[in-house]
Amino acid sequence: SEYGNLGEILMEIDQYGKAMECFEKAITLNPNEVEAYLCKGEILREWEEPDQELECYVQAMQSGLRSNSDYGKLGEIFIDIEQDEKAIECFEKAIEIEPDEIKFYIKKGKL
Repeated sequence: SEYGNLGEILMEIDQYGKAMECFEKAITLNPNEVEAYLCKGEILREWEEPDQELECYVQAMQSGLRSNSDYGKLGEIFIDIEQDEKAIECFEKAIEIEPDEIKFYIKKGKL
């Protein structure tokens, strides 16, 4: 969407507040705007808001994105909010999707 594209440009120049407004507008116009949820989650990670960040990634995944890197991001958020069992589940799902991706084995092994 146009708002999503503008938000990504604003993120590139560290205008996170304005970018967040764009992503929220994109989501309002299209609640299944997966990329807007992911970008919003990245901003919330920058702002150290793990609970809200988690909510964004969960929304993105419910909207249809299911890649191993997304499960990896979700696992990292669970670590940040001290929910290691859920983090392990996410890393296992990432491994199931892409068994050759070593980093998820390592992250799981550290828990």
